[in-house]
Amino acid sequence: MSRTIAVVFGGVSGENEISVITGTMVANVLKRGGDNVVPVYISQEGKFYTDEKLADIGVFREDGFKIFSQAIIANGGVYALNKRGKPRKFIHVDCAVNCCHGGLGEGGGVSGMILCAGIPFAGAGIFESSAFLDKSFTKIVLCGLGIKRLPFAYARTIDDL
Repeated sequence: MSRTIAVVFGGVSGENEISVITGTMVANVLKRGGDNVVPVYISQEGKFYTDEKLADIGVFREDGFKIFSQAIIANGGVYALNKRGKPRKFIHVDCAVNCCHGGLGEGGGVSGMILCAGIPFAGAGIFESSAFLDKSFTKIVLCGLGIKRLPFAYARTIDDL
């Protein structure tokens, strides 16, 4: 029995392009393994797009992704929207994979959105993502757990140096 897996990638981040590489690779590996894949791309502008053709990395040349349906993740799946922003198709998903790098993708925002939509997902939870994206907070947590780490200093402003 095949599963339907949403692969979420891109994001409002300086790491959007590397996330596209990760997301398209994951989508294609899952497809080759017999799963149904629902690619969901988050643009640098924060718009969500979905279409099975988003698993092709070539689509991202010259903003080619913009021809595809905008999307919403909610109610246990992905809604593809028509040109007026109304739902035209709903795809129930069994789970999601967060392939976003940096920003809200790696920092817990995408995990939170997926959880709010009632979709199980592979990856770190909201707390783990947000806590460990911040390297100084990571060191504080490691110290509190008695795990050895190198000395560090945290500067919030130039005056803290």
